[in-house]
Amino acid sequence: MSRTLYLLRHAKAGLPEAGLRDRDRKLTGRGRREAAALGARYAGGGDGGELPDLVITSTAARAVQTAALWAQAAGLPEQRIVRRDGIYLAEAEAVLTMVRGLDEALQRVMVVGHNPTFSDLATGLSRKFVALQTCAMAVLSIDGEWAGASAATACLLRIDRGR
Repeated sequence: MSRTLYLLRHAKAGLPEAGLRDRDRKLTGRGRREAAALGARYAGGGDGGELPDLVITSTAARAVQTAALWAQAAGLPEQRIVRRDGIYLAEAEAVLTMVRGLDEALQRVMVVGHNPTFSDLATGLSRKFVALQTCAMAVLSIDGEWAGASAATACLLRIDRGR
């Protein structure tokens, strides 16, 4: 059985400001538009993609906003979004460990987070160089169970962008 893993890098965020923690940076107008545009392409199963069963997002404000705007535009119920603090500042191997621990009943899962982690993870799984820009999503097929996700079982299907 094949599963689908969507690795979505958060959309364009504002520049760091004095007194503002990095994790509190919010999306710019462009970032909000791009996240919604990418989600809209998935509405009703469009753009060749089915809606994820679950969206797991970093707790950083820009990732939470990206996940919410994508989901709203795609028509995905808000209840399918969960926040995981461990994604923020995680290494690729830590995110892969999280993926390997997913409930096997889930067929399609989106993870929303940050670079360089997401480009590194997509590159490692697909064995192809992947450089995710803001609001870009690597869509990978995982052959078999989540627990066996690896370069031997993953295939890069496409890169989708919000632009």
